[in-house]
Amino acid sequence: MKKHLVPTLSAALLSFMVFQAAPVFADMKKPCPKEGKCMMEHISKMKTELKLTPDQMMKLKAMKERSRDFMHKSHDEMRKVHHESEKLAHEKDIDMKKLDALADKAGHIEGDKVKHRVMVMHEIKQILTPEQYKMLEHDKKKMKKHMKKHG
Repeated sequence: MKKHLVPTLSAALLSFMVFQAAPVFADMKKPCPKEGKCMMEHISKMKTELKLTPDQMMKLKAMKERSRDFMHKSHDEMRKVHHESEKLAHEKDIDMKKLDALADKAGHIEGDKVKHRVMVMHEIKQILTPEQYKMLEHDKKKMKKHMKKHG
């Protein structure tokens, strides 16, 4: 029994140290000079550049609200999973069934988020004209580069 205790404790300590250091390394990216206003400017610019019709605006707004509600719900569910996992980590003995159930729940939530993103992009593609969608995809690539650079 004692043979397995040292490697287990070492792995747990290493995991904890890496987890604690992650925010420090995340802050090393160059900050956006516009202090977070980039995304709002980007959205406003895209509305103008895509020349959206009032009907398209209405459909996209409704889709955005549905998507926001879904993402808030998913975030709340993940927060609960995280809270439960924290409680479990501090118990004297870990209930592996509870841990497995939490891991499964987290996997389902993340899987649902992936499905949701795909469905949203598909719905956007149905709302926009092929030219507008091509412009959107081009601009998404530019925005990804910007986000990579500025975090």
